Amino acid sequence: MSWIRKLYETYDNCQSMVGYSKDESKRPLLPICHMTAQAHIEIVIDQEGNFRRARVVTDKNDASTIIPCTEGSGSRAGKKPECHPLCDQLQYVAGDFEKYGGTVTIGFVNDPEEPYRNYIKVLTDWCESKFAHPKAQAVLKYVKKKNLIKDLIAHQILFVGEDRKLLPKSERKRQKTASDIFAVVGSQEDSFIRWEVEVSGELETKVWKDKTLWDSWIQYYFSTKKKEPICFVTGVPGSGKTLVGLHVATTHFDRLNDLYSVFLSGNGPLVAILREALTRDKVRREKEKGNKIKKHVAMSEVKMFIQNVHNFRDECLVDTTSPPVEHVALFDEAQRAWNLEQTASFMSRKKKTPNFNHSEPEFLISCLDRHPDWAVVVCLVGGGQEINTGEAGISEWIKSLERSFGDWDIYISSRLSDSEYSAEEVLKKLESRPKVEYNDMLHLAVSMRSFRAEHVSLLVKQLLDLNLDEARETLEKIKLNYSIVITRDLSKAKQWLKQKARGSERYGIVVSSQAERLKPHAIFVKSPVDPVHWFLDGKDDTRSSYYLEDVATEFDVQGLELDWVCVTWDADFRFTKIGWEHWSFVGQRWNKIRKEERKIYLKNAYRVLLTRARQGMVIVVPQGDDEDHTRPPKFYDSTFNYLKEIGFEEI
Repeated sequence: MSWIRKLYETYDNCQSMVGYSKDESKRPLLPICHMTAQAHIEIVIDQEGNFRRARVVTDKNDASTIIPCTEGSGSRAGKKPECHPLCDQLQYVAGDFEKYGGTVTIGFVNDPEEPYRNYIKVLTDWCESKFAHPKAQAVLKYVKKKNLIKDLIAHQILFVGEDRKLLPKSERKRQKTASDIFAVVGSQEDSFIRWEVEVSGELETKVWKDKTLWDSWIQYYFSTKKKEPICFVTGVPGSGKTLVGLHVATTHFDRLNDLYSVFLSGNGPLVAILREALTRDKVRREKEKGNKIKKHVAMSEVKMFIQNVHNFRDECLVDTTSPPVEHVALFDEAQRAWNLEQTASFMSRKKKTPNFNHSEPEFLISCLDRHPDWAVVVCLVGGGQEINTGEAGISEWIKSLERSFGDWDIYISSRLSDSEYSAEEVLKKLESRPKVEYNDMLHLAVSMRSFRAEHVSLLVKQLLDLNLDEARETLEKIKLNYSIVITRDLSKAKQWLKQKARGSERYGIVVSSQAERLKPHAIFVKSPVDPVHWFLDGKDDTRSSYYLEDVATEFDVQGLELDWVCVTWDADFRFTKIGWEHWSFVGQRWNKIRKEERKIYLKNAYRVLLTRARQGMVIVVPQGDDEDHTRPPKFYDSTFNYLKEIGFEEI
C-alpha cells in the first residue's frame, strides 16, 4: 500500500474528528476546501444581517478559526491576493474600508473597491446557489450595508483620529497591557474578521464550528468546478471490484444528496442475487430490532441503488435532455457493455428505436454528461471477462471518450494495458490527450476471496495462455493452501466437494454454456437455473447449488463465487499440441469456431469458471465414449493430460 493511499485511508477513518481538537493550541483535522486563519475581531449578527455586538479575540488559542477557502485564496500571494469566501481581512469584507482611510494591497491601488467587490461576488454566488446556507446569507446581508467599520468604531473595537481615519498604533494612547485591537495586530487595517450568526432555535452560532456550513461550502465549491472524471479500476478475479462499487452506492443512497450514487451492471444474475441478498439481510436486521418490514418494501429500497444497466439506459431514453438523478454511476464489469452493432440491433428489435447510433458506453457517458455541474463515472473492469456476443471490451469506452467527450478527465489503472484487457492499442490514442492520468492505486492486485486463492487467477491465466513452466511454478506455490485436483469421474468430484466443505460453506458445479455433450452425466446446460435459489438457498432446497443437480454457466456465476467448485470440462475447449481448439455443438456434431471474437469469448468463459472458488476446486474432464461419435476419448484426453503435466493431483 502506497503512502498516499495510507494517508487517504487515515483521513477517511478520522471523519468524526474533522474540525475538532482536544488541545485548542493544536490545529484540528480540517474539512476539505477549508483552512485555518488567526482571527482578530469577532462580529455577532442576527439571521437578518443586523449587527449585534463585537469583540477583540485576545486569546491566541481561541483565535484559530476554520474558514472556507478556494484554491486561489488558500495559497494567496502576489499583488492581487484572492479573497476568502466568508471570513477575511477588512479590505475585503468592509465596504467602508476606503472611507475610513484603509490602504489596500498594492495591486488594488487603482481601484480600491475591487477587493470588496470580489468578496461580494464570491459570497453572493454561494448564497444564490442551491447550496446556500442561512448563516452565509446573513453575513451577505450585513456586509452589503457597508457599515462594518462604522459599527466597529461605534463599539470601540476600532479607533479613528480627528480626521475619521483609522489610527496607526503609534498614535493611539494606550497602556501596554490593554486588551484592545492593538494587542493582537500591529495595524488595524490588517484585522481579520470572523462571524457569529444568531439564528432562532440553533445552539451553534460560530460559523467556524458549524459542520452544516462546512458542507454547504464544500458542495458549492465542487459544483463550480465543472468536473467530469471517469475512472477505470482494474483487478484480479475476487479482488473486490464489485465490493468497491457496492460500498459507494450503499454509502450514498440518499436521493436528496448530490452524492447519490447508483451501482449498475449488465449481469442480470448478479443484480438479482445482490438485490435478494441485501433484501433478506435488511428484513432480518429489522426483525432483530423488533421492527416489521415487508420484503417487497425492503426490495424497493434496494432496487434504487442497484440497477440493471439496461433499465438505467431505458429511463434515460424517456427524456433525452434531463440528467439522471444520480451524479455518480458505477459500472460493474464495464468491459461487458455492448458495442454499437449490438446496441443498435437491440434498440431496433426491442425498443422500436431505429437508427440508434451510440454504443452502450457512449450513450451511458452522455447521460451523465447532461449534468450542468459535475458527474463521475467509475468503470470496474475485469480482465478477460468478455463472454458474450456484442460485448465491446474496455476499448469501446476509450473510443467513446475520444469521439465525443474531449473535456472529461480520465484516470486509468496502470494495468489496463495488460494483455487480458485487450486495450493496449486503443490506449495509444490517449497519448496526446490532456487530463489523462495513470495510477497504480486503481488496480486491485490481491484476491479477497480467501488468503488461499491469492495466486489462483495468475495460475489460470498461465494455464489458458499455455505457459506450462510458469503454471507449474505457480501451482507449487499455492497447492499447500489451496486445493486443486483433477478427475475423470464426476461422482468422485461430488464426493470430494462434500468432504471438503465445512458447515455452511457453499459448493456447486459450473460448466461452459457450450458444454452440450455432458448430458450422459446428467448435466443439461440448456436447462435454466434460477441463480437466486442456486446461490442463496440452503442445503434442503433442491434448487440450491448444494444439491449438485442444477449447474451454473459462466453467465450465472460471473462476478460471484462459491467456497468449493466443481468445473466440468467438455469438448468445446480442447487442448492440442498447437494450442486451444474452440468448438460449438450444433445439431448432432461439433462445429469448429472460426471467428476470433467467439474464440476469445469461449476462452474467457473458462477463465470465469476456473476463478469462482474461494477455497478450492476439482476439475472433471470426462473419459469420453468410443461408442458415441460426439464424445470420443480423444476429445478429452489431451486436455486431461495437459492438466496432469502442469502438476494437478488426480483423484
